Formats: sequence, C-alpha cells, structure tokens
Amino acid sequence: VLTNSALTWSNKLLNVLGIISITSFGIYYDLYGCIVIFLCTLIAYVIHRSRQQIMEGMVTLSVVVLGLLANVMPSLLYIAENGESREGVNRYAQESELYGLKITQLLLPRGDHRLDVFADFTSRYNNHFPLVTENMSASMGLVGSLGFLLFVLMLLIYPFVRYSRAQQNASTQQEPMLLTLQVLAVLMLGMVLMGTVGGGASLFALLITSSFRAWNRISIFIAFVSVLGFFIAVELASAKLRITKHKTLQNLILVGILTLIGLYDQTVRPCHSCQAGNASLMKNDQVFFKKLESSLTAK
Repeated sequence: VLTNSALTWSNKLLNVLGIISITSFGIYYDLYGCIVIFLCTLIAYVIHRSRQQIMEGMVTLSVVVLGLLANVMPSLLYIAENGESREGVNRYAQESELYGLKITQLLLPRGDHRLDVFADFTSRYNNHFPLVTENMSASMGLVGSLGFLLFVLMLLIYPFVRYSRAQQNASTQQEPMLLTLQVLAVLMLGMVLMGTVGGGASLFALLITSSFRAWNRISIFIAFVSVLGFFIAVELASAKLRITKHKTLQNLILVGILTLIGLYDQTVRPCHSCQAGNASLMKNDQVFFKKLESSLTAK
C-alpha cells in the first residue's frame, strides 16, 4: 500500500482510498478482510523471507482498521455521550456456532434451485439437519463448488506432485499459476477453519468478542477465491491443450457457456405469485413505522 517503492505516491494514495472505501461495506467484511490480509502476509513472508512483506501487511491492516474506525466513529461518539444500550442487541459466544459456516451448505445447490431435483435435495438437508439458520444461503453454485473441491485436492495431492517434480528436477511454465492456486487453496482452508462450526470462530467469541456471530458470511470470500481458482484451473487446462487456432474465439465461447451455467445455477425462477404477498408485507411495515414515528413525535 505505502511501502512498495515501485508505486508512485499518487498510486499509493489511490490504494489507500480504495481500501478505505471497501471498509464501508460492513464491519463483518472488514474482519474477514483482515483475516485474509493476515494470511496473505504470512504466505508472502514464508515465500520471500523478507521483512518487507510483514511491513506491507501491517500497513494494509492499519489502513483497514483506520477505515473501520471512520465508519463506526458516529456510533462510538454516541455511546461515549449517551452510554451503551444492550437491550436491543445481545450477542452470546455460543451463537457463533448457531450462525456458523457449514461446509455442506457451501456445496449444496440453492434451496430454491431452478431444477426441482436439486431444490428437493437441499430442502431435505435444511429440514432435517441441525444448525440451519441464515447459512442456508451460503451455496457457492456449481462453479464455486468445483473450485472449492479443486483446492481440497491441491492441498491433499499437490505436495506430492511437487516432491515428484523436485526428484525429476522438472519445472514448467505453469509453475507461477500453480503457486497462485496453492495460495488461494491455503486462503480457502484458513477461512473455512476460522468460520466453520466448532472452528476458530468459537475461540474468537470466547477469547476476544462475541459481537461477531454470523461467521457464515465469510462464505462470500470463500466463494470468491473458489470461483477464481476454478477459472485459473480452466486457463491452465487450456494452456496444456496447446490450442493455437481460433484460441480467442474458443475462450470467448467457453466463458459464455460458463457464464450461462452460473446464471442458471445461481438464480431462481420468477415468482409472480409472491408479488402480492410482498406488497402486503411492505404495506404492513409502512403502517407500523408511521404509527411508531407518530408516537415518538408526540412524546
């Protein structure tokens, strides 16, 4: 962010402003981002064995914390002036497991999938297994699930592949991309171990704070690295096929097919009958809040 000598000061300033703007998406995602940055810093240090990576990671974390403080400062000032009220929101350490991440739900199809056979299968799980809360919405879809399973395979098998290559003193042009996949796999594993039921989130709630309970929401980060890993793997496979004729056209067709599969897999059928019910709920909410506002104004 600031310690990279290859960047101009204008680029460094843009990086800082970009990170600060990203911290405005919610305190949960700031925390998850800090976890990812910490893991990236640790991996970079192990690879390069330089204090420069530690410094860059610390500076980046500091910028995230600065953005977080800027976002919550109005609440902190209000609490300092009026005191903290816990009556509206109570968080308990055990809730970190109630709202924790479940690997099964990452890999299952959506509960309202377009294909009835997939929707019914997921509904069987959601209706009969415990600790099904907002984590029922964590499905990564077909592409994300394939990327996730690829990372699991890499973590289990790739060390032996590298050992075999070292024995043969062999290296390929794909080594940098394979390293990227390995880094993403480690990030995925770290986030899963942190967010899963009975994982690091439980210790975090016991030892640090119980204010963060919906650790299932880290599934967004896991889905991102999984989808990214899937497309890197597709690029590697394409390179090994050594396709030279009409390669750009073939890549565009492949991307189009995968995009259509993803849209079909991760969107639901339109529910026109739901509109009347939603309109009724919205009207009830409007009536409720108007009564609430009038009662507060009267006081």
